[in-house]
Amino acid sequence: MKYYYLLLLSILFFTNSIAQDIELYTQFNGRYDYTAIGATLNSCENNRCGVCEIDTSAAATLTLEPSQNVVAAYLYWAGSGEGEFEVNLNGFDITAERTFNHTLETNGTDLLFFSAFADVTSIIQNTGNGDYTLSELDLQEAIVPYCNNATNFGGWSITIIYEDASLPLNQLSIFDGLQGVSVDEPDLTIQLDNLSVIDNEGAKIGFLAWEGDSALGIQENLFVNGNEIFNEPLNPEGNIFNGTNSFTNSDELFNMDLDFFDIENNIDVGDTSATIQLHTGNGFSGDLILINNIITVLNSILPDPSPQIDTINTTCFSSEFQLNYVVNNFNCTGALAPNTPILFYIEDELVGQTSTQNSIPIDGSEAGQINITLPNNVSATNTITMIVNEDVDGNIIVPEINNDNNSTEFSIAIPVFNFENALINLEACENTSNPNVAIFDLTENTPIAIGEQENIIIDYFLTENQAENNQTPIDEPTNFENSSNPQEIFVRITFEEDEDCYLTDSFFLNMNRTPISGVPNNLTACEYQDDSGISIFDLSVNDDLITNTQNNTSLDYYTNLEDLANSIDEIEDIQNFENTTNPQTIYTKLFNSDHPECYTISSFELEVTSISMGNIIEEFKACDPNGLQATFDLTQNTSIAINNQSDVNVRYFETFSQADNNSDFIINPSSYPNQNNPQEIFIRISSNNNEDCYIIDSFIISVFDTPEAYQPADITLCDDSTNDEIALFNLTENESTILNGQDATINYYTSQEDADLDQNQITAPTNYTNTSNPEEIFVRLSNEELPECYTTTSFTLNINSIDNIPLNETLLYCDEGFNLATFDLTEIEEFLPLSNTEIIENYYTSSADASFLTNPITAPSSYGSISDPQQIFIRVEEQDDCYKIYDFNITVENCPPFIPEGFSPNNDGINDTFEISGLYNIFENFELKIFNRYGTLIYQGNNDIPEWDGTSNEGINNQGKELPTGTYYYILNLNDPNYDIYRGWVYLNR
Repeated sequence: MKYYYLLLLSILFFTNSIAQDIELYTQFNGRYDYTAIGATLNSCENNRCGVCEIDTSAAATLTLEPSQNVVAAYLYWAGSGEGEFEVNLNGFDITAERTFNHTLETNGTDLLFFSAFADVTSIIQNTGNGDYTLSELDLQEAIVPYCNNATNFGGWSITIIYEDASLPLNQLSIFDGLQGVSVDEPDLTIQLDNLSVIDNEGAKIGFLAWEGDSALGIQENLFVNGNEIFNEPLNPEGNIFNGTNSFTNSDELFNMDLDFFDIENNIDVGDTSATIQLHTGNGFSGDLILINNIITVLNSILPDPSPQIDTINTTCFSSEFQLNYVVNNFNCTGALAPNTPILFYIEDELVGQTSTQNSIPIDGSEAGQINITLPNNVSATNTITMIVNEDVDGNIIVPEINNDNNSTEFSIAIPVFNFENALINLEACENTSNPNVAIFDLTENTPIAIGEQENIIIDYFLTENQAENNQTPIDEPTNFENSSNPQEIFVRITFEEDEDCYLTDSFFLNMNRTPISGVPNNLTACEYQDDSGISIFDLSVNDDLITNTQNNTSLDYYTNLEDLANSIDEIEDIQNFENTTNPQTIYTKLFNSDHPECYTISSFELEVTSISMGNIIEEFKACDPNGLQATFDLTQNTSIAINNQSDVNVRYFETFSQADNNSDFIINPSSYPNQNNPQEIFIRISSNNNEDCYIIDSFIISVFDTPEAYQPADITLCDDSTNDEIALFNLTENESTILNGQDATINYYTSQEDADLDQNQITAPTNYTNTSNPEEIFVRLSNEELPECYTTTSFTLNINSIDNIPLNETLLYCDEGFNLATFDLTEIEEFLPLSNTEIIENYYTSSADASFLTNPITAPSSYGSISDPQQIFIRVEEQDDCYKIYDFNITVENCPPFIPEGFSPNNDGINDTFEISGLYNIFENFELKIFNRYGTLIYQGNNDIPEWDGTSNEGINNQGKELPTGTYYYILNLNDPNYDIYRGWVYLNR
């Protein structure tokens, strides 16, 4: 038997649904039929249950007759939702091998449905008849969105194909996928191809369908080749898929169908396809039907020829060969007629044809032979193709089950060969380590001898007899040493499939003399004050050393081995060669002038010694109290001169001649006493690798005198009124004492360390603020030319505190306005306890002014106060001692005002107003009221209203009116708790 597997998955896009087409999955040809079992997970039809629940397992029973042998079993399970693809069947865990899906678009929502497939043949074959339970298919959560429109379902089915000798010859085809119809997509057409109908007797078609409802049979019709089919009463017309099982005659397979139908009258002999049409609904409502698989069982009597090439027989150097073949008629339902054509091709060229001689029965074979000649224009190593049951145009001659197995291929190798080209003689250079011997690669002749020919073995031999008898081939033909010069080598080429098919030939080996290079010298050069490492070399000085008087030789120089090996870019001007790297290796090639390929290599080094002198210290300076002699460390210039160079030597000399001759160098340069002042010292730096490479430079050593610092006196100042022990000092007061007439640089510091290191100088010594009391100041006296020659000394800064003395006395004056008055400050002097040596320096308004002699009161006997009360300070000087500061207060009081008894407002400038002395700006809150003799208020005044000038400022009709001569009465309220209200009269005289 033969199975045909076709796995074609495609997606169809509809207005309202997306699905996977029903396609041919597999076929069985022979005495085959099928049955199906299955079970639903719905406990009732989904539009009648009233609850949204579904089971997770269900069982069904398989019952086969003893004559029915299981050959295949396929499990399908399906349901609502995205899918559950791992289930359990009778304790066996099952994982989906293929999956299908369908999308239903309804009311703007996508409802997904799935189906899964697994091959369970071995489980069914081993278990046999009995109950089968599928479990762990849990769709409870998935179905919730589906219950509202009654599309919730789940279930499983097993399609069992069995063989039974009592059956007719059938073609059983299984088509599967997942397609459906609904009220929005009411029509579905499925084309079943690859059918073969010989007799329509007993023809049937079966369906595995999901979601069919018995209560929704609304124009639900099934057609095969245009004819409606149904099966009353189980599958009535108009409600074909209604939750039934044709195999058990059950109508309680809720929302799934396992149904088959007789189609004898719906399919004709010779048909190769069938058209299935499904319709549902009346345009307003209809059932959702999902088709999962379709199975057809049709009578079929057809052969199935297939070719087979067994062997070929060949003859040496002949293009004709004999081919042994077999024509089989397996996995068929009928015999193969005689005279079925058989064709043979090589590279698409027909090279032979014959036909079957007899009728080949079912599962029979027929063997045959044919002689074929290899065409001249094709390779002897090739592939021959055998085709049965087709003519030269590719047309099928005898109807058959499967057209795809009509050809086969077979690899051939025909022993037609020759030496493709004439063998070449080989030349090699003498091995310098083994004179008169060379190494040859004999296999250089292999591609020349064989060319593009295949299945040819080539061997090399020392004698012709060995080659003819295929005895003792040369073991290492790629590394062969000659034993004579010249030497003949014999070649044998043999057909791989037959060692008696061979040819022989020969060629010669010739060894050429290789000159031996001598040993050249390394070359050196000097380079000064430059680290490029580049110089000019004469390479020819090594010519004689390398050639070593050998005749018939040539010599070339190269900068690298690759150029040497390729004989390119040799150095042309060897007498003026400029190196490119340092060091640089130069390679020489000494070769046989007649055979340049025979050569030896030597090499030597070019090295440029780069020597340079760093920027040495030009003058060393040292100190001496007398400025005459000091000890110098000349080696301070050593590392500077070397400047990171290696393999160099540094020496010091007293004269240039000594340095140039490298003689009488200074023995202890790290402790050298000068011989003159100043003195020139010569430094020589030379290469340890080449003493002829050296540089000489020089520098000066000088001795300077160290000045002497004389001891200065301490500086003492008086503190200011704050007594904060901080003051401004002029440190330079002591300079003349410290220098004592010497020319030197003087600087001031706050520590001995800073003075020694010449750091943190006091930048303003004439205006220095001390940081402690007392404070030591350090002085550095340095040589003006060489500050390193110095001495130090120090002196102390002292600050004495002053006396701030309160007098506890106050000068009290009458307020002259705004709480101010004019004071005679000298009145306080009678309270000052001055000694005979003390004098009053001046009066001040602040202690700071008194301390720093700033802003003195220039007229203390008539001083106008600026606040009330106010503190006044007196600076008193003491001979040979610090000054004192006395302080006292001045203040004012409100004195009784003076009220005149008359005034004359006649604009003569005298007594023009009622002027009350000591009132305005003194009693600032006073209130004055003036009345006439009738008691009428004619004037009101206060500190903001001018003095009364004899006019009225009260009354609607009297504003600004000049009042007549007469006596007027006043009330004066000073609003001062120390004074009562004044009442009296005043005479106004015009």
